[in-house]
Amino acid sequence: MATAQQQRNQATTFTEQQVENSPEFHKLVSKNLTGVEYTPFGQEKPIKLDFYQIKRLVSARTKSGAVADDDEIWRFMKRCEALRANPYTNDIYLIGYDSKDGPKFSAVTSISYMLKRAEVNPNFRGIVSGVIVADKDGKLTEREGDFVANGENLAGAWCKVYRSDRDHPFYNCIRRDVYAKSSPLWQAMEAHMVVKCCRADVLRTAFPSELSGMYADEEFQMLLHTPKATQSEKKEARQTLADLMQKPLAATVSNEPEQQAETLTWNEYAFNAELKSAATVEAVNAVQDKWEPVAGELAGLVAEACDAKRLAMKGGA
Repeated sequence: MATAQQQRNQATTFTEQQVENSPEFHKLVSKNLTGVEYTPFGQEKPIKLDFYQIKRLVSARTKSGAVADDDEIWRFMKRCEALRANPYTNDIYLIGYDSKDGPKFSAVTSISYMLKRAEVNPNFRGIVSGVIVADKDGKLTEREGDFVANGENLAGAWCKVYRSDRDHPFYNCIRRDVYAKSSPLWQAMEAHMVVKCCRADVLRTAFPSELSGMYADEEFQMLLHTPKATQSEKKEARQTLADLMQKPLAATVSNEPEQQAETLTWNEYAFNAELKSAATVEAVNAVQDKWEPVAGELAGLVAEACDAKRLAMKGGA
């Protein structure tokens, strides 16, 4: 017979009543631990996180249907409070995946949030980054930005962060094949994505007090390449990352989250998953119509990825 926790994990949705009727909720109520309230970094108005909001809007299920338990939800909320990160503006995510030791959940920050934290440090003097390309003879060249010419191969990325209280800039370079993945968006803008991974790595080194322990969502892809991960774990992580944030997060917090309308915001994982699963040209058109208007400066890359998918369909017809 399934346990109560297994039954909760198999549920498709969590209603407010289901959460409030759980023994864990009543235990936390008695300790006054049902939510946290704080002012996110760079914002003026405070927000309040509670278990219902996190379970409904933020926590991502694993492929097996497991959800973060109350202890994990509470740790995530306290992590948000400690970092002053706002999960409703995509500062931070709660990612779940299945491993050989059972479901695992990780709090992952966005690169834009890391930059926001770094730029307010009075010693911050700028960041420069770019690609490392190899010509036809194998000669490596560092170039600022993410432009890769025809005939060149993307080998990796580099980044420098400057601080006024250090004699030398913080520098690192990374290999493309350690971070790259096969999603449509990565294939369409691989250089841009690998540069973001390198920026996150060097920012964390340059500002350990502000950014220690923060990992950008792009860096989380390394789980798929670690030798310790089994093939089933790699497959599970790919599926989890593709399904991450299928429902867009609300831009603001309401006192009655169940009545709050959700506004579509750009999310690369959801776009990748929908484009990958599109089986007809009409489905690809629908994906483009949905995501291109909210992609901002990445709208051109969304169109390019959709064009490539339609071209591949025609070629295989």
